[in-house]
Amino acid sequence: MLATLPNECLFEIFKNLRFYNACLFSCLLVNRQLCRIIIPILWSKPKFNDKRFVLICLLTLNHEEQTQLIPFNIMLQNEPKPLFEYTSYITNFENENYNHLISGITSWLKSFKNGGNKEHELYGTMFRGFFRADRPTNAIICSLFTMFLRTSTRLKNLTFIGNIHNKIMFAETGKAIADALYVNSSLDSLNLNSNELDTEVGKAMAKALRKNTTLTNLNLDHNQLGFKGGMALAEALCENRTLGSLSIGDNDIIDRKKSTLSRIFWNNPFLQVTFYVL
Repeated sequence: MLATLPNECLFEIFKNLRFYNACLFSCLLVNRQLCRIIIPILWSKPKFNDKRFVLICLLTLNHEEQTQLIPFNIMLQNEPKPLFEYTSYITNFENENYNHLISGITSWLKSFKNGGNKEHELYGTMFRGFFRADRPTNAIICSLFTMFLRTSTRLKNLTFIGNIHNKIMFAETGKAIADALYVNSSLDSLNLNSNELDTEVGKAMAKALRKNTTLTNLNLDHNQLGFKGGMALAEALCENRTLGSLSIGDNDIIDRKKSTLSRIFWNNPFLQVTFYVL
């Protein structure tokens, strides 16, 4: 009977079992057809606190995204690549998922081995880093965050509020996110509130907004874009007619030319701007 039903019907049937992972896992082992149908359902809302999820994500990083992990000796060249691009099926990453992801990264680090039964020498540093400086863990998060935006063709909402406490690291990631946004065709809402994004990130974001035609909601509150970053965004939004809501408060974008900047922002009749100074 299954062979006579189109894949679209089977997808709708199995989607009703999306809260029963064990059942779906059993079904995907039946044949390749069901595997291809069920994998997107399981990965639309994955368990971010699962160390297996973290490993698969790390194996999905491209060369540039792996670069931030090299100083911490995190290299997985000998691991097999995933059969699917699993992260392409993720639909949402809310800020609440951040704590779950941290838990998953910590769990993965505890089991991270190098050469048989020998514990990787980085484990102690990573464990202390998580509770103290948090730098290696931040590096993993930044790399994964950029990768989500690059690969997740169904991602609609990406929220990351004030979680990276390393200005240089997230500034680099912010530019990478902007570059990914330039080619992304699925994201509807992006929230980067309170991440110390600087002027260069603002300029990169402006470049992306000139090209992007899907983003409708952007929150950049409580960053450090400065007047030049704000001006770049304002000029880009004279061309962008897709973005409907921009929150850009507390970014130090006011100076003696503030009236000029305001006119540029309000020149877009399709855009609602939330703008304030602390």
